[in-house]
Amino acid sequence: MSRSVAEVAELMSVSPRRVLQWIGSGSMRAVKIGGVYVVEDSELGRRRMRCRPLSVDMAWGLVDVLSGGEPDGFGATERWRLRQYAARLGGDPDPAGLLASWLRGRAERVILEARPGVAGSLRGDPRLAVSGVSDSRGGLSASHQAEGYVRPVDFDGLVRDYLLLRSDKGNVVLHVTERIVVAPVPVGLVMADLADYGLPREDAVVERMLKEGDWL
Repeated sequence: MSRSVAEVAELMSVSPRRVLQWIGSGSMRAVKIGGVYVVEDSELGRRRMRCRPLSVDMAWGLVDVLSGGEPDGFGATERWRLRQYAARLGGDPDPAGLLASWLRGRAERVILEARPGVAGSLRGDPRLAVSGVSDSRGGLSASHQAEGYVRPVDFDGLVRDYLLLRSDKGNVVLHVTERIVVAPVPVGLVMADLADYGLPREDAVVERMLKEGDWL
């Protein structure tokens, strides 16, 4: 089904201007019919990927920059590029979509389903470094959800101990990476995790956190 910009804006709880920004930046596909844009329903739930991801090392370097730190192990040219990426986010009409595109290779994102009441125990497990919707710095109320970073060596144990099941619409998001991530995780990771959702509420938090950052 095709929808007008106004209909898309109402469904996604954003302004028509924001929808036009997504279309203009290429993060939402649309076609012009009779001089007006129309958007297919399939676009509404599509994760907005606008470009190729950064390499794993560069992705984590950008996380360091967005977290107010100095990326280690990079030459002067690479550090300059990382600063340019961060600056571009500050002026982009869809920074969350761009951030999700750049950093999607930082870890494997696994969505699972937990039984009612389990998410709270999972968030307190020392094997999980909470992030995303479970990190208080985002200001989101998500008591029924759990999100965070876990080492591959601990992943199977968490799934087994909490009886987690694979589900595209689950309430648990585990970012699996060999990198050692401890709580509190770098704020850049919180922004990247929220950007992955591609939803208006999370996008708004990403924009707020970017504006509050001291990385420019």
